[in-house]
Amino acid sequence: LFNDILLISSVMSRRNKTYRLKERVLLSEAWVQNGREYSSSLPHITFVLGTPQQIHNWVMIKADEKNAWLQEMRTHIQEQKEFVLTKAIEESDLPDAVFWTVSVKSRTTLKGSVPGELDINTGDEVLIVGLENINGRWQPVLSCTARDDSTLEWWFAFCNGKSGWFPVSLIPSTEQLALVNMQKSQCKPLTVAQVIQMKEQWLKLTGRLFPPLGNPRTARVFDLSGSFKTMRINEDSSVDDLVSAFLHYGLVSSPENWQLWVQSADETYQRCIEKDEQLTKIVDIWGQGYRNNMKFSLRSKIE
Repeated sequence: LFNDILLISSVMSRRNKTYRLKERVLLSEAWVQNGREYSSSLPHITFVLGTPQQIHNWVMIKADEKNAWLQEMRTHIQEQKEFVLTKAIEESDLPDAVFWTVSVKSRTTLKGSVPGELDINTGDEVLIVGLENINGRWQPVLSCTARDDSTLEWWFAFCNGKSGWFPVSLIPSTEQLALVNMQKSQCKPLTVAQVIQMKEQWLKLTGRLFPPLGNPRTARVFDLSGSFKTMRINEDSSVDDLVSAFLHYGLVSSPENWQLWVQSADETYQRCIEKDEQLTKIVDIWGQGYRNNMKFSLRSKIE
């Protein structure tokens, strides 16, 4: 076991103490689980090591030996992922664009162990997020590359409702080439709910903010009749400010009976905004690519 590589071999000759190399694994692309977590027939002496190529079952002689190896592997894998993947995510950029997905079937399993890493099971549909490049073809977005190894790359995707990054090496190179040559007509648009989920996850993991959406920021605010006002959203704008503005226009009465909601045109995303939320952050996350698909709406608390 090295700092960043695990060499897996099989015995060729016990007498001569010779071995045959089976796989060279980058720890930042590997994962381990207890045998009990993976339905092993001998869980007390077994643990599982997963790589982009295959899954290895390790059967030890004693439970103590299994536990020692499992802990050692888990520690080194965690350290490498935090050093390589976590840093790559923090340095990633999220463009202001309209996003599209391409679908692949997973041929192996990935168990995430650091924030932002995706869980994938064999046979799962994986929706890889990208955008249309200047040549009218799909290209991955939020791709992360290790700082000292350009061949070590992760793509952002959705799987079973969750989102995160996975090593590109999970996809055969011929399939990777086919994906990056896809026309936009072969891709599916991301729903607004998925876009918001992706952006919120990126904000949380990078600690960065999106640039202001216009100067000044504006947003459409609808009432129950379907009428709307395009209103200015200032740094100190609050939910009460927007409700009071509608009260001023005579469009609502008794402001304490109203709530402000944010919702998408495709009806995949809606939620009630808390009183103390900063409206500018909600607007900025839309970006130019989705601002026309989003709106605020006033709803009665007794609906």
